[in-house]
Amino acid sequence: MKFHHKIWLIVLVSLCAMNALKWGKHFVEAPYHPLDFRTYYTASKAYWQNQDPYSDSIKITTWQSLAKSEHIDWQGDLSFPHAVCVYAPSFVWYFGLYNTLPFSVAKWVQLSLNLLSIVVILLILIRLNPKIPAVWLVFGLLAYRGIWQALDNGQPIIQTLALALLAYRLSLSSKTYWQWLAGGIMGFIAYKFTFAVPLAMALLFQNKFKTFFGFLISAAAFNLMAIAYAESSWILVTHWRANLNQLMAVIFEPGPINAIQSISLGIVIPMVKWLNAPSYLIHFLTILGMGMAYGILHQNRKNIDFSITIGLAFLIGFSLGIHFTYDVIIAICFLMINTEAVSKWPAIWHWVFAIVFLPFGFFAHFFQSNDWLLVPNISLFVLCIGLFLYYFWNKKSAIKNAN
Repeated sequence: MKFHHKIWLIVLVSLCAMNALKWGKHFVEAPYHPLDFRTYYTASKAYWQNQDPYSDSIKITTWQSLAKSEHIDWQGDLSFPHAVCVYAPSFVWYFGLYNTLPFSVAKWVQLSLNLLSIVVILLILIRLNPKIPAVWLVFGLLAYRGIWQALDNGQPIIQTLALALLAYRLSLSSKTYWQWLAGGIMGFIAYKFTFAVPLAMALLFQNKFKTFFGFLISAAAFNLMAIAYAESSWILVTHWRANLNQLMAVIFEPGPINAIQSISLGIVIPMVKWLNAPSYLIHFLTILGMGMAYGILHQNRKNIDFSITIGLAFLIGFSLGIHFTYDVIIAICFLMINTEAVSKWPAIWHWVFAIVFLPFGFFAHFFQSNDWLLVPNISLFVLCIGLFLYYFWNKKSAIKNAN
């Protein structure tokens, strides 16, 4: 093992220990209140009762009814951001499975499935890339605080990632039916649209057309069925769009850093906070930057493995778009699948992993300055600018050699 690898392993083990102590203490001392899971459980419950899943007031009423019938003593309300449902309508099929259980049971079932999903993710990663020692995969995944936050909040991203990795494994099969099934599984979890877009782009760039079309068809079918079955389809779509606009308004909110901005890794946050950039300019630059980035991936698709493609797609999204802390888990896992490609950019990936793993929230608290929370945003943006410049300065060699 090289010296810098030993240093990284020490850092990862230290971060794992910090996470285990912090979240272990939290899980032992505080009641288990998975806020994100409660949001989508009640939203889905409302939908299957022929009500609007995107309405805050209906979710609050649904929760009060559940709490009364199940004698749940849970302090706190459903105020934003946890009340605002922003997933695509197809989420009702996924969470509808949980709705078959009482909430007091379902919350523990989803925690158990999240823990099981972490094991599944690690097993699939080990199977897909035996070059990485298992100890690196375990510590590399658990060193990232987003995993622990997802467990605490009941985020479905861990389960959806386990299913996505399983689908990815199936897509590698030479059998046509496995490739179509992989697309179907990916379509089932496409309600997490920040996940769906990079996934679709990566499938397309790697010429996995059967899986790509299976993904598109199933994602469209699940969403259209959810919309068609709704009591009022137009209201459902309108309120979903309104909730997305509400989320964007909070992200673009000037003044002190709010809770949503603190867990976002988009370059839009420093632009809003420091440059007071208008939203239309931010949207334009975001679309332009992501278009350029995906264009570069498209030209290099023959030289880049699917796993590195999707990893890069997510990193592009983090620096130029609006993604949340949990989604970094996906990028970490897909980058881990392909060590060979990662090892060709040692300095860059050390930079990326430092950005992702270092506890900037702790630095912000220690130095009493929320500006520390913007370091990952700026660092990832600088990284992507560096990749763009390298590509355009070395275009001919870059096309021949994706490295």
